Amino acid sequence: RSILDGFDAEFSEILINKIFIQGAKGECIGVKRGEYKINEAILNNCLDHSVSVGEHATLDGNKLFANNNANGNGIMAKDSSKIIIHEYKNIGSKKCLLSIRKKENYDGALIKVKKDKFFCDATNRLSNDKYSMIEFF
Repeated sequence: RSILDGFDAEFSEILINKIFIQGAKGECIGVKRGEYKINEAILNNCLDHSVSVGEHATLDGNKLFANNNANGNGIMAKDSSKIIIHEYKNIGSKKCLLSIRKKENYDGALIKVKKDKFFCDATNRLSNDKYSMIEFF
């Protein structure tokens, strides 16, 4: 358990083979300005986003599982960031994928998800603004 974010990184190149985060009071995973790869993540009861990627960061996620994130969103890309997800299951979030530009001095964001390995039980599954995109491959 964490009183704020479960895992934060900036200006880094990080490979995470397996991470489990339970009950973060903020984001379970938050990264910016760097290159990140996560082979497997199990993220339970995050009060903010399960994963937040921003400010020119790239994230390659192999198996991402978000459970019971009822107060927040699943995965958010913002501010010139890019996320590629090979397998994603989300249960209980308000939104599963959110791609936006939050700060005017950045471009939009991009999320790419493997279509046949995507599961989301939210009513409002996907959300993006006019600067950002969500694509399936």
